Amino acid sequence: MGFHYASKRKTEWYLRGFRDLFSFATKAANEVELFFKSYRKAELGEFRARVHRIEHEADARRKALVEKVMEDRFLPFRRTDIYEIVNLIDDVTDAIEEISLRCYLYEFEALPHDSVEYMELNIECLEKCRAVLRLFDRKPRKEGLLPLIEDVARLEEQGDAEYLNDMTLLHRNSKEPLYIMEASEFYSCLEKVSDTARELVSYLGAIIYRRGR
Repeated sequence: MGFHYASKRKTEWYLRGFRDLFSFATKAANEVELFFKSYRKAELGEFRARVHRIEHEADARRKALVEKVMEDRFLPFRRTDIYEIVNLIDDVTDAIEEISLRCYLYEFEALPHDSVEYMELNIECLEKCRAVLRLFDRKPRKEGLLPLIEDVARLEEQGDAEYLNDMTLLHRNSKEPLYIMEASEFYSCLEKVSDTARELVSYLGAIIYRRGR
């Protein structure tokens, strides 16, 4: 069974566009992880600028995709679905950029506890999302997507548990109200990456189920 609303060539164009747009989220996440592993407060400005450039490029790509959606008469998915997929991918990239912004604003002398491990979990989650997008292109079947979507859900739940643990340790061990506030918001940004990733793959799965694939 093929897609109903457009040629295979046009379908491939949009699916490739989704993957390309998601590549910016992966690139930004890798930049954050690399910086975390060799954290230097003095380099926060450069780090923030690098991630912002990636996010800016992603915004330009997103705009091009949205303009294409508005122009095309025949589409491989519902117009609202394409728009939502693009926005959800953009949300993932924005969530990653927010991490760099909080680092820059708060100028931590050292990263809060478990920051590197949390980012590694987010990277794993994004890898699963990328696999979903590849399967969505090549072989969009319910039985193939389900394990990957469940993996993302598992990682998101693992992130929730990590967030609760880190927040508990933060409030028990720190006596500085300002640091508690800043670190709490920072942890919330880390958690949001896996949250937005789960929303993305859940929506992709819903499209496949709706089509009876």
